Amino acid sequence: MSQRTRHARREGRHRLLVTEGVLFPSTRLQFHFIDPQRRALVRQAMLEEGRLLLRPKDESFESDIATLAEIVDYLEFSPQRTAVTLGGIERVRLVGVEPREGHAMATWRRVDELVSDCIACNSLVADILGTLDHLSKQGVELAGEVASMAAEARDPSAVADIVGSVTFERGRDQLEHLAQINVYQRLVAVHSRLVTIVNA
Repeated sequence: MSQRTRHARREGRHRLLVTEGVLFPSTRLQFHFIDPQRRALVRQAMLEEGRLLLRPKDESFESDIATLAEIVDYLEFSPQRTAVTLGGIERVRLVGVEPREGHAMATWRRVDELVSDCIACNSLVADILGTLDHLSKQGVELAGEVASMAAEARDPSAVADIVGSVTFERGRDQLEHLAQINVYQRLVAVHSRLVTIVNA
């Protein structure tokens, strides 16, 4: 038995039975027990339908929901950013679980379907950071760094993280030092709007 297989079995409580195969929604546990044909079926369902039937193995319907929550917790994703990597290929976000009799239907959105949201986020960031151009050299450098990082972000959550970490942790002192409280308050407002978009 390979080390990967032993590791997967130790993590068995995180497994979900999906369309007669076991799905590992994790970058570390990727389709260990799904043969290529079934893997292709699961991937096609994710790409075309965005919905998968989640059935527990020898567990009740209530346990299925609990197992799904365990996976989210295991991956250390917040409820607002429930995203997973499937087979290291397609990143998706869980947007809802609909209880059914004896099973649950999970609905996902692919990251590339969130591109319009990401563009909106980037636009907001760029508009506000543009007001920093009249500040000191440090302010301009900060604006460029945040704008550049935001432009490279692949999903809205990353944009919010960038604004939160770069602007608020390091940029806050610079902005307050420059007595540009009005600009900082506008950045706070943008961050709030970003979070709203991300969590929509």
